[in-house]
Amino acid sequence: MAVAFSVVFLAFIASALEPLSSQPQLQCSACLAIAELVGQKMNDTAKLKTTFQASHRLDARNKVKRIDYESSELRAYEILDGFCNELEKDYIFRLGENNLRLFSSNKSLTRANYYGKNDKKELRSVSKRLRDICNEITEEDDTKIISLIKKERYLDEFQQKLCFSEGFKCCGTKKVEASKEKERERREKWLELKKVKDEKIKARAEREKRKKEREEEEKKRREESCSTTVDYLLFHFIPFNLRVEHTW
Repeated sequence: MAVAFSVVFLAFIASALEPLSSQPQLQCSACLAIAELVGQKMNDTAKLKTTFQASHRLDARNKVKRIDYESSELRAYEILDGFCNELEKDYIFRLGENNLRLFSSNKSLTRANYYGKNDKKELRSVSKRLRDICNEITEEDDTKIISLIKKERYLDEFQQKLCFSEGFKCCGTKKVEASKEKERERREKWLELKKVKDEKIKARAEREKRKKEREEEEKKRREESCSTTVDYLLFHFIPFNLRVEHTW
């Protein structure tokens, strides 16, 4: 079902995602994470029931009024109940396809690294914004997202309209593509520096190993030298008739 989004709703989401504006790729990722989890919960709740009883009163046909569950506010509120806690728990900062960092629930992906001190300082606060963004969208103006949940039926359409639509293009834009390219360059530079650092650590470990081996060899030589000296003294300075008793 193709339903146009409210311009006000899209503008609100754009405002909520503003803290990620310096990272268009992560801005897109945050939007997709929210849309994905909402879509998954929409699919899960759609399996529960088709209609539910709206009240105990009878209508003109002497029947109890029933409401379509999929398009009801009840379903929307059930989806949003504890939503942000679940989002924060499941969607963490990971290294995704093409070595791009993103918010993902895919546990097969490794946790993302920070590419230097400045990158760590910037993205530490950005990654924590996912929960804040979720709260702003689902709590402060929940009527908009509730309306969206009531009207949409499919995850791909939900994501497409939320993150790629003409009203709110946070994904699939030139800025996002440019951000991805900068992300790849940042990672390549970090890998080069990491390689140099790892080589230095390896070289230091080798030096420590050789030093320890030399110390062990020197200790062994001293012990052998000491033993030889003792044997020499015992042989030359102990009377012959006492040597047998003191033979080592």
